[in-house]
Amino acid sequence: MMARESAFVSLAVVVALSTPALASVEDTAPQLEVRTAEGQSLYHVGERISLKLSFTGPENKRFETNMASYDRSGRMAYEEFKVAPASGWADPLHVYFGSSSGSIGGGLTGFATLSAKPTVITLDLNEWVRFDEPGTYTIVVVSRRVSDVSTGSGGLFGAQNLGLTSNPVRLRIIPATKAWERAKLAEIRNEFEANSKTPGTEPDLLKAAVADLRFLGTAAAARVMAQHLREDEPTFMYECALGLDGLREKLHPIALADMKRLIDDPDFPVSSWPLNTMSLLQLSDVDPAVQREERARLTDADWALALQALPAKEGKARALTAQTLLSSQPKEISPQQRAYLGGILAASLKDLPVEKQVMELQYGWDVLRSPDLLPTLELLAKIPLKAPGSNESNSYTTRELKSVALQRWFELDPESAHEEALRQIGSPDPSLTADSLAFLPKEKLPRFESLWADELVTADDYQREAVFASLMARFGTGSAVAQVWEKANAKVGEWACAPQGAALGYLVKFDPASARPMVERAVKERGKGKSACNRSVFQDIALYATDPVLTDVAQEALDDPDPQVTMDALIYLMNYGDKSVEQPVWNRYVAWSEEWRGRADVLESRGAGSVGNWEEVGLGENLARALIQNQGWLATPDLISRVLERCVGDQMCAQVKQIADQAKAGPGPYPVSAYRSGQNENYQVAQYSSKSLELLEAKIAQFPRGTKFSLTPTSPQNQDQKQLEEQVQALFERNGMILCL
Repeated sequence: MMARESAFVSLAVVVALSTPALASVEDTAPQLEVRTAEGQSLYHVGERISLKLSFTGPENKRFETNMASYDRSGRMAYEEFKVAPASGWADPLHVYFGSSSGSIGGGLTGFATLSAKPTVITLDLNEWVRFDEPGTYTIVVVSRRVSDVSTGSGGLFGAQNLGLTSNPVRLRIIPATKAWERAKLAEIRNEFEANSKTPGTEPDLLKAAVADLRFLGTAAAARVMAQHLREDEPTFMYECALGLDGLREKLHPIALADMKRLIDDPDFPVSSWPLNTMSLLQLSDVDPAVQREERARLTDADWALALQALPAKEGKARALTAQTLLSSQPKEISPQQRAYLGGILAASLKDLPVEKQVMELQYGWDVLRSPDLLPTLELLAKIPLKAPGSNESNSYTTRELKSVALQRWFELDPESAHEEALRQIGSPDPSLTADSLAFLPKEKLPRFESLWADELVTADDYQREAVFASLMARFGTGSAVAQVWEKANAKVGEWACAPQGAALGYLVKFDPASARPMVERAVKERGKGKSACNRSVFQDIALYATDPVLTDVAQEALDDPDPQVTMDALIYLMNYGDKSVEQPVWNRYVAWSEEWRGRADVLESRGAGSVGNWEEVGLGENLARALIQNQGWLATPDLISRVLERCVGDQMCAQVKQIADQAKAGPGPYPVSAYRSGQNENYQVAQYSSKSLELLEAKIAQFPRGTKFSLTPTSPQNQDQKQLEEQVQALFERNGMILCL
């Protein structure tokens, strides 16, 4: 409890920022008005208090508001709340943030232009202020989510934030009677029952009920929150964790006892959430540095409790608990414990949610690897999938599961898995896509090509078209060029990006001459009734084929009037270009620089609520990148200096300088890293990125023999990653380079 003071006490949740001067005329300055959502001022202890923040400003499109309205998980640092008097309340998440090594970042947001019409954001005051004692309190909000786009260095996030201070809001907090608390909890439970039955939905009433539960702050509410602290209830889990973290200290032993009982419950799946929450509720020290060390020890102790309870767990709870214990293991885990947990997880793998099965087979294979798992892998690989080309969550995740199960089956029994793979794609209704089979050795399947071509020609569903075109591009021989050309000729420009990219990839791969006019058409097609895939043509095709024809057309696209088309071409030339494209890219960069030189203020200017000239800024950055980070050549100090000399604007120049500084980090050893997952590969060498082992070998061949490199291990260091890094090491040695570990 803080000592009573007569002045406001500020609950700061943001780093202090300097506040630029507002407009000289007061009535033209942005204003912040705050009121309670329902207009009331009387609340019980533990009752949710929603505030409406109304932002207004002049009609000059100079000021904008960040509309982010997430939870307070490290992403919502726009407001601080000044509360008077200084006692009777607390920051509910003070210990949560103080004892954590970091916070969640990111999150989507949007921007609204301020005007005389109020822009309203609703926040729950309880996120920042927990009233523990009855009394009368005054709240003043200081918000830094409004920015003046006429200041700063420009760009979407370059404007300077203003500190707007609200009107005072007076609240009267009264004691919560037992009857009120029971009625409120019953209301919350009724809302849960009525609205939590539909998977994937979170009605507003249910969201409000979860928030009410989080802030109620009673022993009974803590018990309910503990029961819902499970990953198979994502609607509740995160809010319930923060609600338990924000309890008054006197309730910690009660909540902790409830959670320990749940850990012993055979049907309760233990995730990392209850383990982390339990550790916070047991903290005894007030020093954040000591708290972080204490939490680590306590989490390990709670891990041991969950391990002890594992034998009694059943079904899904057993599988999820075993997975948690493996993924959140303490440093002291023994090989015997690891093997024990791996055996349980392997035996109950099918009881995990689909996305967790994918994760374990992808990243936890070292623990699961066993011929005993073959029946499970076969079962998973044979799951029917009617729409393998769909990117809807259910179809997409099932496709991932089928793919990784088939991959692991292939590792244990290549012949049978290969036979099953061909069975699934060699029909008019394939159950896998080409990218799902990226782990298979490169091979041609002419016996299926005519079937795929016939289905591609007659299909009118873009998902089926994408599946057949990609299978042909991946496993075809070129025997169906005429059919694919005819289909492409009828649909290029109006086609969805996936089938168009695969079909053009097939043509580029097997008949570049006939492909060229098709690719040129695809780049030029735009406007009403078109698919807008002209902005990704080169990247779409490069998934299946690269060729000098694409390089030529990409060079031509450097002068396209659409910056997005040019950037697509630049990305292709940067990843797959050769020395011949250096001069054309340089010429385009010089033209861009001359166009904007002396007009940096125009380049970086924008109106409130708009993105301004971000496409042109991005084009300049990508032209610079394509010169300094190109696959086709080593950027010399002279080239880097010339690129830097021609940058325009603070934002673009800062990005180019960062790239240049990375490039100048030589003479070595140059850092190297390797990554591969399915068909996605990336090999980083100094400032360069190579998209395959073949391209990596071509890149390092540009360095003098005997150059020193240093391999940075990539996490997780499982057997797959170690084998990939061994391949990389052998490649460097074969080319006369020194790769240090």
